[in-house]
Amino acid sequence: MAKQYSAGSFGNFQYFIGVVEDRNDPNKMGRIRVRAYGIHPDNKEDVSTEQLPWAIPIMPYTSASTSGVGISPTGPVEGTWVFGFFVDGKEFGQPMILGTLPGAPTDPSKPDFGFNDPNGIYPIIDTPGESDVNALARGEDIVEKKLDINTRSGEDTLDAKIIYRQLDVAKAVPPRMPSTKDGAPVGKDPSTYWNRETWNEPNPRYGGQVYGQKDPYNLFDVRSKQAKPEYGTESKYPLNHVNVSESGHVFEVDDSPKAGRIHQYHHSGTFTEIQPNGTRVTKIIGDDYQVVLCDKNMMVNGNVNITVNQSDLRLYVNKDKKTQKGGDIYFECDGDFNLNVKGDMMTKIQGSEHKEVITDSSTQINGKSAYRVTKDMNTIIDGSNQLNVRGDEKGTIQGKRDYTIFNNDSLKVLKKTLIKSTNDISIVSSNNINVKSTSNTNIQTSDNLNIDATTKVDIDANGIIELTTPASVDITSTESEVDIIGVKINLN
Repeated sequence: MAKQYSAGSFGNFQYFIGVVEDRNDPNKMGRIRVRAYGIHPDNKEDVSTEQLPWAIPIMPYTSASTSGVGISPTGPVEGTWVFGFFVDGKEFGQPMILGTLPGAPTDPSKPDFGFNDPNGIYPIIDTPGESDVNALARGEDIVEKKLDINTRSGEDTLDAKIIYRQLDVAKAVPPRMPSTKDGAPVGKDPSTYWNRETWNEPNPRYGGQVYGQKDPYNLFDVRSKQAKPEYGTESKYPLNHVNVSESGHVFEVDDSPKAGRIHQYHHSGTFTEIQPNGTRVTKIIGDDYQVVLCDKNMMVNGNVNITVNQSDLRLYVNKDKKTQKGGDIYFECDGDFNLNVKGDMMTKIQGSEHKEVITDSSTQINGKSAYRVTKDMNTIIDGSNQLNVRGDEKGTIQGKRDYTIFNNDSLKVLKKTLIKSTNDISIVSSNNINVKSTSNTNIQTSDNLNIDATTKVDIDANGIIELTTPASVDITSTESEVDIIGVKINLN
């Protein structure tokens, strides 16, 4: 248990500078073991790391530091230089830490000696004499470090973001229809309407664009580093405030002139960056989950492009768990609606379908078409109906067929016509029935042939009229005369 002190016992502070050798506080209070210069020897055989007293960190005023509320009192690593004091004076029993001291180390850690990281990790020496301040905060070009995941310091974030930057992401294009093959819809440029457009992920750190250029994607070549952006498009020391964790997590608040950014980076490569022009870039290396328990509203004044690479896109509107009523989907478009399906399309409507087309409608099917209605079908055409079948047409009606035509009916057949019935055929007219042929007209029956008229029957021919039957021929009139007139009449 820590020694208790009264207010009067703090009058003999003993200040010190030291190096952290242990941060694995068994009580998990953020305490660290520090070897103090001028107080502890560098020879671990005289005073081992385990013999060093636990130092208490002094947190900022903005941290509550009680009951789990406030900032976590962790941060220094083995090898960190710190400044503090002993509250018990020269008893050297109770140290407290006021802060950490960055430097420019020239030598790597010597774990067997005091005043060094016992694990031999920190400081990481790539360039002797390099500042401990993160290179992102210094605003310098980043050189990718070959570090283990557990010892990364975040200096490779910019290079990683540049190397894996997504370029030439395809946008959706409208379908090229037969009705528009010779020209695009009204108001669209036919030379570019069907062209595949792309978009690029903006460059990191530099704000996504070179200031003074209108096109945010007309970028200098960051990868080759052959061109430097003009002043104001990159971070400047000391205005970029950086917080980097051991595994490579990065938090930046950049106040550089014309380059102010807010950047949050996960060592996996997932990051969110708000760039100088207000553009936000979010890249997620793994899966993304977003749960909204109430309404969500979104407004976009520009275009919206969604590209799904080699995977599925699914949209499901579930039913209300209380009312068990399904939710609705609304699509409203003030302009054209384009749907381009390169595979099969299946649509199933378990309720009714209502569709209204204000102007013209056109459908072209380049393969076979099947249409089935399991109940009644009602089709109303207020204008004309034109059917053009370039092959054969065949239909089957298992019930009755009833047509009402309010005007003339015309049927033109360029070759033979066959009307065949297994039962009676009746032709009824309220006016004349005219049968005309430029060649022979043959009426043949295996039973009686009856021609019945209430007034007069005329059989007229420019040639011979022959009535031939193996049975009898009856010509009977009950009320009027029967006239048989001809140049030559043969009754046999």
